[in-house]
Amino acid sequence: TRRSADTVTVKDLGFCNGTSLQLLDSGSGPYVSWGHVNTPLPHEWPKDPDAITAEQVQDLLAERMGACSVLRVVHLPLDSRVSDIRGLFSEFTIPEGGIALHHNKQGQFMGQAFVRFDEAAEATRCLEEMDMCTIDDSERPVRIYKQLSGGPFRRDPKGGWGLLSNETLQERLQRVVNDVADQPKDERMVEALNALDVLAADPQTCFDSGLGELPSDERVADVLQAANVSDKTLCKVISELGKRRHLDKALSVYAWMRSSEGRIPNVFHYNALISACDRRQRWVTALRLLGEMQAKGVEPDTITFSALISACRQGKQWELGRLLLKRMVSIGVEPNVITYNSLISTCERAGRLDQALEVFDELLDAGLRPDVITYSALISACEKVGSWETAMDLFEEMTANGLQPDDITYNALISACDKGMQPAKAQDTFDLMAANGVPHDIISYCSLISAYASAGDADSAHRVLGELRQTSLRPAVAVYHEVIRACERDGLYKEALQCADDIREEGLAMTPFTYGLLIAVCRKAEQFETVAQLEAELKVLTSG
Repeated sequence: TRRSADTVTVKDLGFCNGTSLQLLDSGSGPYVSWGHVNTPLPHEWPKDPDAITAEQVQDLLAERMGACSVLRVVHLPLDSRVSDIRGLFSEFTIPEGGIALHHNKQGQFMGQAFVRFDEAAEATRCLEEMDMCTIDDSERPVRIYKQLSGGPFRRDPKGGWGLLSNETLQERLQRVVNDVADQPKDERMVEALNALDVLAADPQTCFDSGLGELPSDERVADVLQAANVSDKTLCKVISELGKRRHLDKALSVYAWMRSSEGRIPNVFHYNALISACDRRQRWVTALRLLGEMQAKGVEPDTITFSALISACRQGKQWELGRLLLKRMVSIGVEPNVITYNSLISTCERAGRLDQALEVFDELLDAGLRPDVITYSALISACEKVGSWETAMDLFEEMTANGLQPDDITYNALISACDKGMQPAKAQDTFDLMAANGVPHDIISYCSLISAYASAGDADSAHRVLGELRQTSLRPAVAVYHEVIRACERDGLYKEALQCADDIREEGLAMTPFTYGLLIAVCRKAEQFETVAQLEAELKVLTSG
């Protein structure tokens, strides 16, 4: 693994070649680094860098270098082929498939090759005899180094050697994720997930009990064992599975990691798992993961608590979100804007504008600067309770602070005006959205039509529908529902029935809710025969 910018040197070991003890912020743990190479320290070594001596590191490197059977050869001619390199090392025994050329992303040979030997002693002899040799008239001598990471070679589960393809690291990651995701669903893990929700009413029990025993999926284990991935890659695998909403598979990866010798989950693995819980609305499992972290001595960070609070949003657990914020502060973890935004969104989802505004005040008291997401969540909280005036004040405040509202902000404000029975304000916001270069989406149109429908203004609702049809957007069935609702006050049954025809022509589905709206309009217009016909159609729909 090449050294990257996320490393922090924590100890100079005093070696003349610059070997140092380093700690990776990415969570891979303590590494010994020299030149461009990193090698991880054994997990059983002390976590305190000051407790690791230069002699220990020297012995470790000597042991690993002595056992290394892969060489990296550099400064080769750019027209070299595998046969050329085999000829260069003709005095040494190189197994079939033991030479791999290094190409860049464009497929160009970079003058580097990796050579694998069956025995580490043969690799050492080749290094000692061939390092600094010259090829033809080349001005630069060939340099040879031990490749501790194995380069493009890896051992398979049965102990043999395999050659990785020329795929990029991202391609390899996606391949592993796909292989795990493609495994049949393990019903035992699904049952375990459901069982974890039993104690949902008692957060402290979740903290104390953790996840408990998790079933092991042998098919997932086989994929991971064959892939021979690092702990850092496993974190990325869990994260990718979470983004695909495969929480059960993400937990299967964690279960395998937890039971594998020498693999210790760190805060990054837990954060990825908690984020996966958020996407699947499993806030109880997220709480249990926090308990698991504490039991294993893994300290949660700001990302941990932010993801936990975000998971609480799905269950409208604003009080629990408050508790988590207080807990993180009490243990010295500093909240950031994302943390407060998650809690504001949790209060918004629960319809608690008062609490959302209190959290906003706490954000300001902490000296943090609210962003567009903060204000969008607050305006959405206003929409939940119809507080359009507060929503307008917040909108003006955010623009005065130099923030540029996005489509989510504008749509929330239009919807707040709708709930507050302010169609003119909704129209003004809709127009301002276009004037500021923010494209309307289907939600914008639906929210504006809803505002006119709430006011019983069928003409304006039809006008906006006509404007929508002039765009590249396709009206959703919810848009037609709002237009039908606008027809109810004046009993405009013909216009409502025309909307039903439009729904069918668009290839959209007529739902029981659609029929309920149509029946209400026709009853208002005293079109009882049509009402009977619609009720008969509804009966057929629901009985099927």
